[in-house]
Amino acid sequence: MADSIEFRMNFIVEQQAQFAVDIQHLKERQAEAQRMIEANGNMIR
Repeated sequence: MADSIEFRMNFIVEQQAQFAVDIQHLKERQAEAQRMIEANGNMIR
């Protein structure tokens, strides 16, 4: 029984860690897209 709980806890922790990494990657991509939008806007002007 304890092994099952420990397995589930480890699974949740690993999923949360992966989620945090994925969110960080999305933030980085969003920042890069924003820089590109601003650069394009400046070129158009």
